[in-house]
Amino acid sequence: VKADSVDKMPSFEYYPFKDGEWKDVGLRALLGTFVDESVLPYVRARYSREETALADILVRRYRPGERRTHSVHFDGHAFVTAVLGLSAPADYKGGLYVQPGPGVSTRRFCHLEPGDLLVHSFDLQHGVHVWEGVRYSMVFWFKDCAASVQAGTTPWYEELASAG
Repeated sequence: VKADSVDKMPSFEYYPFKDGEWKDVGLRALLGTFVDESVLPYVRARYSREETALADILVRRYRPGERRTHSVHFDGHAFVTAVLGLSAPADYKGGLYVQPGPGVSTRRFCHLEPGDLLVHSFDLQHGVHVWEGVRYSMVFWFKDCAASVQAGTTPWYEELASAG
């Protein structure tokens, strides 16, 4: 079990697509068209970046005796994140939340049915807390272009810094 990049806790996840390449041909057959014809065009249009490229896809689980939380954080390595609900909300209590302010009182849980896709930019503070049950989700991380995927860079921060 690999340590998570945010909090260094054990992370129960599987990467069928990593660093811009499919690692699981079976999931490529199931997801490739969905990504290429639905998710990627939406992300490119929504964020006005025609060159946006898929960097990673992972499936993450939260279940008793394993990981139950993912502390509040930003997906700083990804220009855009998309979270696909895989578990029915009746199967768990809690889930993905957004926290737009510094305090826990601003935290709002997102109701994601299986097949619902929540898309957000790198500057949205969020996390996961599952009190009961089992939750699975699929996470898609996008970068601004294929060169950023290959180099592992985050040039959108430089653009913002240059703009003040």
